[in-house]
Amino acid sequence: DLLTFEESEQGRIEAERARVEAERARTKAEGARVEAERALGAAKQAAESEIARLKARIAELQAGRLSGTEGNP
Repeated sequence: DLLTFEESEQGRIEAERARVEAERARTKAEGARVEAERALGAAKQAAESEIARLKARIAELQAGRLSGTEGNP
């Protein structure tokens, strides 16, 4: 069976609509990926900052012990 022009055109329109919707979904997913990477970078930076702070505090406490003074918590 052959499709009529209208049926063929309707199929083409539906396929184009599906393609556009898939592209929107891909764009949305890409935006979510970028946002997740941004959040991960911020979390990593915060964790590295906290590690540096804790290392400095440990060094202070160790220096206090070595010199015979007590460090304040």
